[in-house]
Order: sequence, then C-alpha cells, then structure tokens
Amino acid sequence: MASVQTRAQADLKRAVEDIRRLEAQSEGVKKNYIRRVKQLPALVMTVGLAQALAFSAEKAGKDNDLGRAHKRVLEHVASILNVPDALSAVRDAATPDYLHMTRRVLAAWVFYQRFAVSLLDPNGELQAQGGDEG
Repeated sequence: MASVQTRAQADLKRAVEDIRRLEAQSEGVKKNYIRRVKQLPALVMTVGLAQALAFSAEKAGKDNDLGRAHKRVLEHVASILNVPDALSAVRDAATPDYLHMTRRVLAAWVFYQRFAVSLLDPNGELQAQGGDEG
C-alpha cells in the first residue's frame, strides 16, 4: 500500500531537500539567504508576490553572496509552485491563480524559514553577524 502525503508533508520534505543543497554554499550566501527567508512573507503581504519576486530577481542578477541568496529564494519559490520560473509564472497568472500561488508560497515558506535557521545556522552564529554582504 502506497503512502499518501499531505501537502504539508510534501512541503516539509521539499524544504529540507532545498535547504540541504545550500549547506555547501559560502557563509555569506547562507547568512543572506536566512535573512531573505525571514523577510519574504512580510514583503509578500506588503507588496504582493509578483513584486516580491521581482525584487529578488533584480538582486539575483548580481554576482555576489547577496545575489546568490536571492537566486536561491527564486529557485525555492519555483520549487514550491512546481514551475521553471517563479516570476514568469506569477506575472502571467490569472487573478485566482495568482491568489492561489500566494497562499501556496506563504504556507510552504514556514518550513523554509524553520529549516534555513536550523540546518544552515544551528548555533546562531550567522544571524549574530548582521549586515548584508554583497
């Protein structure tokens, strides 16, 4: 008998897999990623998912730790939505689909927040350093 996963279980598994791939990144990327992960829900609630992703897409174009962290955020949102390009998918979505995508990202993002801290910075050292590093 095959086990059926709930959406939350699938989101949790995806978040762990996505975050584990960040463990090999530089300390600067990890630190900036943790900050982005914590800020994304407030940004989405303030300006909307499309503008939040557009902000990350703009920053992701830079070849530095901050840019690489934003790129990972975009990849992880795309992973949640099961699309190749999160910004394009959100930008081109009809209103009901856009609202659904927003709810999906915010619901799954809780796991990314938890695992980013517990897997990438278990001792709180990166968060104590402060400041964006580019």
